[in-house]
Amino acid sequence: MPKLKYLVSGHHEGISEHLGRVTVAVALRKARQFVQEGHIDVRICTPRGQVPVVRRL
Repeated sequence: MPKLKYLVSGHHEGISEHLGRVTVAVALRKARQFVQEGHIDVRICTPRGQVPVVRRL
């Protein structure tokens, strides 16, 4: 089983979702999906624990 390197999180209707993804491309795709579904405070956490600032998903 591949090691999950990126954590994608967001909040929607009082529920927090946290999903692991293997690559940054897949993490970005999931983050875009969260935004389209109306999630707020969408973040991607890197393997080093950093949260990159993305102006536009």
